[in-house]
Amino acid sequence: MDDKLTSELKSWLSAEEKDVAAGALLLLRLNRNRILYQNIMRQPAKLLPKLEYELKKHLQIRLDGYTMREVVVMQEQLLPAVKQTLAAVATIQSDTDGPAPEFSGLRTDHDQLPADIQQIPEANKEIFFKMKQVYNTLLTMLALIISQRTSISILSMILSVRSTSSDTMFRPFIIISKSLQESL
Repeated sequence: MDDKLTSELKSWLSAEEKDVAAGALLLLRLNRNRILYQNIMRQPAKLLPKLEYELKKHLQIRLDGYTMREVVVMQEQLLPAVKQTLAAVATIQSDTDGPAPEFSGLRTDHDQLPADIQQIPEANKEIFFKMKQVYNTLLTMLALIISQRTSISILSMILSVRSTSSDTMFRPFIIISKSLQESL
């Protein structure tokens, strides 16, 4: 691995004013993606965040001491375990899916409350269902993070933080975290 390139990456990322052309050239040296290089050169202001993201990603891989070949091997080992775990987790289609809740959240005198107050729990159910949908979407994005060849150690660190939670909303993260730890 070229330590000179790693030091160039560090200095470019730590610079106050970013030289987009130099950064795009560094990225081209790392991933050989000419189309991305040309797009960055054509629209530097728009694609500066993308350039920074890509360079940070490559810097983290280099600092962890991984070669691209090692990252590909780790990805090949990890993706089947993640796919199997995601397939095992049931997708939620509606709030009626799954076991009935033990606690309904309604007061015993709910029927005696004014009509506008009685509608609040129903509105909250809709909001909570949308939150669960967004959560599941983010969970599938986790697979995309892995496919972007990010550092497996960072991913398992994120998941281990979630595995300490007793909340059932984080159950898929806990399952993935355990399968990651078993496969690594």
